[in-house]
Amino acid sequence: MLQKGFLRNRYKIQISKRRFLVSVVLGLASSFGIYVFFCIFRLTFRIMEFDIGNGPLIYGESSRYWQNINFAMLALAFGNSVFLGGLFKISSKSNLPSYKRITIQNNQAFLGFSFFSLFTQCFFIAGIITSAIFDPLLFSIRTPLFVLIALVLFLENWRTIIRLFRGRAFKRMIINFAVLVVLTLLFAATSIFDYQKMDAIMLAQNPHVDVPESSFKSVPNWYHGKILKLIYEGGVMRYQVDGKYINLDELKGELEKNKYGDEFYNRRGGIYLMAPKSIPMGEIWKVQDELYLQEKRMVLYVTSNPKPMYTSRFELNGIEKRLSASVYARLFTKDLPPPPLPPDYPSWPSEEFISRLKIVKVRIDDGFVAQGERLSKDELLPYFKKVIDSMTLVYFEYDADVSFGDYLALYGTYRQAIFELRESDALVKVDAYEFQMGTTFLDSHALEKYEKDQDRLREKYPTRYIENYEFEFLIKDSEEKEN
Repeated sequence: MLQKGFLRNRYKIQISKRRFLVSVVLGLASSFGIYVFFCIFRLTFRIMEFDIGNGPLIYGESSRYWQNINFAMLALAFGNSVFLGGLFKISSKSNLPSYKRITIQNNQAFLGFSFFSLFTQCFFIAGIITSAIFDPLLFSIRTPLFVLIALVLFLENWRTIIRLFRGRAFKRMIINFAVLVVLTLLFAATSIFDYQKMDAIMLAQNPHVDVPESSFKSVPNWYHGKILKLIYEGGVMRYQVDGKYINLDELKGELEKNKYGDEFYNRRGGIYLMAPKSIPMGEIWKVQDELYLQEKRMVLYVTSNPKPMYTSRFELNGIEKRLSASVYARLFTKDLPPPPLPPDYPSWPSEEFISRLKIVKVRIDDGFVAQGERLSKDELLPYFKKVIDSMTLVYFEYDADVSFGDYLALYGTYRQAIFELRESDALVKVDAYEFQMGTTFLDSHALEKYEKDQDRLREKYPTRYIENYEFEFLIKDSEEKEN
């Protein structure tokens, strides 16, 4: 007849202090090694840049701490497998059958380290892909998923032990769990690298620019573009072209470098201009003057999405502008020889044509003033949609110390008004972005109808404006007209 507690007490094992300490040391060493391994991977992916972005990948203290928690949980779950496996090696003072002892050790080795191998491969591949295409910051914190994975690994480690030793194992399992929680917090508070120093080095090589916000994005008609970054710190301006620091007089040589080796592509290329929203427009003028002299007329002011929308540091969306009459007028008034005219420079309008235009004057002056009426930023869009038509000439007036952010709020809203007017009046509906990117295809008949409709809309709602300078001078000599 079986005695009470037979199933619970039939297996006994005695573990020496020496084996216990050796198992603890091996488990901790394995856990810390894996934790360091994950931290090295994270740093590698932050340093590894396959494209020019707006600043390096910088994690805040909170984000880094929770990532450390995630790494520590997985590392300790794997290290716990080493610890438990070491306890159940061959013992001279044990009546545990050999096949059951081997089953316990297999549970520690197979699932934990098979998963570790798979997780490491996925982590490495995902890190390379996200560094090349995406911004990993968007996927930085997935703590509930890591908690679930670590918990599954922990329970799997103890599964066979609980089956064999029944209730006697629960107390030790709870102690083991509590120790792992404490070690997780200690690991997470441990900095393997001097992240402040690493952040400073990466920011020096690839500074972050606080670009203006805009919900409107235009699609540039470019083959490729160079990234021109303006870094304005302590009143000192620095320039960077495709990640290389230059002086303003070196801009021409950098822009002429063409990776395609084709002059056609070089002439059709545009400029992605990253500039801080607080920078005075006088600094923007200096850069645009140089670009114009080098026949680089197509510029896209890079903007970010309005908060709380997420903006990747690799996004190059913004508002396009064609440098033409305003820049030419400013250069022509300087003590400089007249600049060369680009091949597609717009023809000067006749005085008779100008005299028929309806002139709308908008000034940036502690806000926005349109025809003497003070408007808020939110009131600009309906105002422009009300006044823009085929005979409207908008005159933007602002000083050199006006911030780039205020200017772009005005100019971007003006371009948005024209886009929405054309979109609402279009007879042939085609997504402009998909059409530009080549993901929407039209047959010859549909394409002809679309192009004729676009010509009609450009005539009805033209992009026609003047920026600054003496109005009488510009009436006689120039007109900003973009379609």
